[in-house]
Amino acid sequence: MIQRMFLGCLIALFCLSMTGCGDSHDSLLNDTIRMMNDALTDLENGVPEEKMKAKYEAQAKSIEERAKKLGKPSEAEQKRLAEKMLAEMKKMQPRFSKAAEKAGRKMPNLKGMGF
Repeated sequence: MIQRMFLGCLIALFCLSMTGCGDSHDSLLNDTIRMMNDALTDLENGVPEEKMKAKYEAQAKSIEERAKKLGKPSEAEQKRLAEKMLAEMKKMQPRFSKAAEKAGRKMPNLKGMGF
C-alpha cells in the first residue's frame, strides 16, 4: 500500500513536472513534495496505513485535479521542474527506504528511475 502510494506520487511528480498545475508549476511541485515529506514523517512515526491512505488520498486527488487545469509548461520550465523533482526524490528515497524497512515493508528498486 505505502509502496504504491510512494510510486504513485513519484509518477504524479513526473507528470506534474511535464504538465504543470496549480497557481504555478512551482507551487504545485512544492505542494506535492511537501505532501510526500509529510507522508514520510507519518510513516516514520508508525501512523497506520489506513489513516495515511485517508489523509493523503484526498490531497493527491486535489493535486491531480489542479494539474489538469494548468497548461503545459515551456520546454525550459519542464527541464527545470524535472531537475528539481529528481533532486527532491533523491533526498527522499533513502529516508523512505529506512522508514519502510522499519515498518517491515519492502522498498521497490528505484535505481532504474534515475535514483
